[in-house]
Amino acid sequence: MKSAVYGLTKGDVQDVIKCDRRMNIATTVEGAARYPLNVRFANELRDDIPALKEVLVPAANGLQIPLGQLASFKINPGPPIDPD
Repeated sequence: MKSAVYGLTKGDVQDVIKCDRRMNIATTVEGAARYPLNVRFANELRDDIPALKEVLVPAANGLQIPLGQLASFKINPGPPIDPD
């Protein structure tokens, strides 16, 4: 796995990729109601594979590795699906 060269685990890379799946990072409380706070890549970034390849993955040693050095990208045409 390419990530191992940089001291990264598969989970380290997946944590960055999960940002495009409405990853909950915190919960806000308003009275008795609780609402999740989500992170998503900007629409223009999700539609731009060269830009996605430049998204940085932080390594434990302080390096920032471009996602394109850790993963390959492929567009699969098909119906949109909701990951939830």
